[in-house]
Amino acid sequence: MRHRNPLGLSRGLLALRPFTPKTGTTREKILTNEDLDDLAQAIKDAETELAAMRKEYRDRRTAGLKAAIEARNEADKAVRDEMKALGVSYYRASPNPWWL
Repeated sequence: MRHRNPLGLSRGLLALRPFTPKTGTTREKILTNEDLDDLAQAIKDAETELAAMRKEYRDRRTAGLKAAIEARNEADKAVRDEMKALGVSYYRASPNPWWL
């Protein structure tokens, strides 16, 4: 008994048409320009949706960091206001160690 190639490979090359396992033959589907345009539009829509999902993922992943930075900036502002109320004219929240 002769075995058929389950992957649809023909003489070592990948068959370009879909393989039907029951008959071992291939059937062609001719794509029209409308079909190709529909596929191109579906790809563009999927890419747009993927970009939106990536942006949402990035925003969710960095939400904690953004909140921490905002809290630090508010704390720095409160310290500057308090220093100004005490009469100190210059305050650096995180001094550069090379300037000391």
